[in-house]
Amino acid sequence: MKQNNKQPTIGYLNTSLIHDWAELPWQGATTAAAKHNVNLFSFLGGNMNDINISRQQRNSVYNLANRDSIDGMIIWNAHLTQYLDELQIKSFLKKINLPTIILEHTIPGYNTISYGNYEGIQMLMDHLVQIHGYKKIGFMGEDNNHYGFKTRRLSYLDGLKAYGLDFDPRFTGPWVEWIHEYNGRSSDEILDEWLLRALDLGMEAIICMADPIAWWVMERLVILGFNVPEDLAVLGFDAFHESKVNNPPITTVDPDYFGLGTLAVESLLDLINGKSLPEKIMVPPKLFIGRSCGCIDANVIKAATILGTQHSNQNLLILELASILPFEKEKDLQFLYHIFINNLNGNSRVSFINTLEKAIYRNIAQGETLMPWQDAITVLNNIPSKKRLLRENLCHQARILVSNASIRQEGWKRYQAIEKVFLEREISSSMLSNFELTQVLNLLEINIKNMGINQCILTLFEKSFTYHFPEKLPEKCRLVLAYTESGRSDLGPEGIFINTYEILHKAISKSSKPSNWTIFTLYFRDQQIGLILFEINKHTGLTCEFLSVFLSSSLQSIMLINEKKAARKKMELIKIELQKELEVAKKIQRALLPENTNHDLFDIAAVMNTAIAVGGDYYDIFKIHDRDWFVVGDVSGHGVQAGLIMMMVQTSIHLLTKQFPDISPSRLLSLTNDVVRENIKKLEDDKYMTINILSHTQNGHFEYSGMHLPILIYRHRTKKVEQIEMKGIWLGVIDDISTMNKNEHFSLNHGDCLLLFTDGLTEAKTKSGCFYGIETLVGTLEQSGNKSSCEILTEIQAILYDDNIEDDMTILAIKYR
Repeated sequence: MKQNNKQPTIGYLNTSLIHDWAELPWQGATTAAAKHNVNLFSFLGGNMNDINISRQQRNSVYNLANRDSIDGMIIWNAHLTQYLDELQIKSFLKKINLPTIILEHTIPGYNTISYGNYEGIQMLMDHLVQIHGYKKIGFMGEDNNHYGFKTRRLSYLDGLKAYGLDFDPRFTGPWVEWIHEYNGRSSDEILDEWLLRALDLGMEAIICMADPIAWWVMERLVILGFNVPEDLAVLGFDAFHESKVNNPPITTVDPDYFGLGTLAVESLLDLINGKSLPEKIMVPPKLFIGRSCGCIDANVIKAATILGTQHSNQNLLILELASILPFEKEKDLQFLYHIFINNLNGNSRVSFINTLEKAIYRNIAQGETLMPWQDAITVLNNIPSKKRLLRENLCHQARILVSNASIRQEGWKRYQAIEKVFLEREISSSMLSNFELTQVLNLLEINIKNMGINQCILTLFEKSFTYHFPEKLPEKCRLVLAYTESGRSDLGPEGIFINTYEILHKAISKSSKPSNWTIFTLYFRDQQIGLILFEINKHTGLTCEFLSVFLSSSLQSIMLINEKKAARKKMELIKIELQKELEVAKKIQRALLPENTNHDLFDIAAVMNTAIAVGGDYYDIFKIHDRDWFVVGDVSGHGVQAGLIMMMVQTSIHLLTKQFPDISPSRLLSLTNDVVRENIKKLEDDKYMTINILSHTQNGHFEYSGMHLPILIYRHRTKKVEQIEMKGIWLGVIDDISTMNKNEHFSLNHGDCLLLFTDGLTEAKTKSGCFYGIETLVGTLEQSGNKSSCEILTEIQAILYDDNIEDDMTILAIKYR
């Protein structure tokens, strides 16, 4: 294939590196790729055929996975293609036409590596029935679009039949933990009600479809006053890290995600080299016994076990230690064992405790957990010896050493996590407040090394565009940053044009060793901006996802600013003064406002008039997943700076809600303030912004937060207007507002109308020469509340004196159909 390359190149298609189920297989793949001298390119996109056009923009990156750039491909099928039928999946695979390994979901004619979804649930059922004797076993979770989740539920049902146990639908719940509202009720409320009923009916144990659901169930049980496992045994699936450090630790299934990624790379290399493979290979799952099922921790039991003479054999002891400890070299393990024996026999020339300490520090440096060392110390403490007291003292010292090291390790991890958050916040704030491409590229160059990124390649498309899968990308793109092993390349102020489909070749052309690259699409809303490639280690995938999101937002701001500069230059050339310039800026600002107010549930109408060309008023209407967001705000003052702050707020809100779809309004305000406050300082201005943020979840239920004018609600039933006073704080006033805004709730009934507005309305003059005021507005709304939203706005504006307003004025009417 690629005659210039010394190593084969593998493509890995996935949707995320954030969660254990995504990160661990990827780490396994990167480890195997390095071991076998292979280049690995990870294409981080989204679900193919996603109905959300914004999320679909991520999928353009899959175009780079083709025969000209890679030798073989690994696809995590359950996540990428869950919205495609089998024919569509085969069409995609046929188009690429490469040796391919499918992860998890079987596709006839293609080699599949899966983990034991069915077998894992059977292990949990066997354990509950055979070890604990449970008969009334429930199941929580369901997802008909996910192959693995469907298989887990099927296995539960088959397990009941195998043991002759009755299926009781009252012991099964279909919810998953990321649903926050259901028919106007919170999911916590629904789960509490279900748990109380199931416990009253005698449910003894529950298997959760995934670990996060188990965490959720255990959290609600504690709040309800029940104990796990005494009142209810709770089991999970996936063996995420949080489950093992939970209190109590959760009994769960370890699918061996790391092994899945390792085997995928090794199997794909066999296919590339012409070897035949079974059509389906399964990575055996393992049962992780925690405390949540009722078992005592295995290492606690083992600590009280006397192993006897059967373990006096040196080779058997070393083999047992090797099965516990993460030693790469057997001779290092033998060395540690012999030092322990020598210390028991009175030879203290080399201290066992000092040697153990060095081994532990090596494990910490490699990111390993220290928990296995406690089991290893148990093995050493059970070695038959006449010097029992000396043996026990050595092991007691060793346990204290491991315990202290574990505490320091967790403290250091916490410190690193805090430092990483501060670094990421600083980078994001700097990016969002720099409006020159050269400045952003310089900032990126400075920070990529600090964030553990080895190399970086950034390209921009000449024009932004909306991508629809499976369309092709433009043939040409502009290379603006190439930071490689030898440093940053001089590409000139404008960069250089290259073939889009040769980016991968450029990434590895100068590498002297196998490379591990991750590729992201840079996009904002439904607009493609460019592509970014990171050459990283196995611990920095999440950092790259974060960086690509904020870089996209920063580049979008630069594009808007560049449009403004171009408009200014054009106006100067044709001798059009400031007013024309501000008119162009107004168009840019207006472009950020919602283009379409059509909605299935709501009749929406909005109007925004600025006192001068550019104003500080802001309203927004958008949808993220199943949540509708409504925003109205007002930056103090008018003009370009007010408009710029408004744009910063809008950009931050869209970025944060996209990155954190379940974010609450108060949390959204706090994070937005972090960016806006820093930018206002750099503008050397004392501006601030009042704002109301509302989130509609389901069936007329709203969650809101902020500090702005009151929310007015016309109630169809009573024909009266209800006022909701805001109790939060403005944006941009102080550095930290995380505790100043609270989330509050209200609901609309059919026919009710919600009115949001800025003070440009209430402070405007009416035809009678008086200020409009809240009282006038309430009266007008009560008279016209039964009309359509558009008619309501017409009635409100009809009272105004004229169109020469002195302040920006925004009105947003939202009527629940």
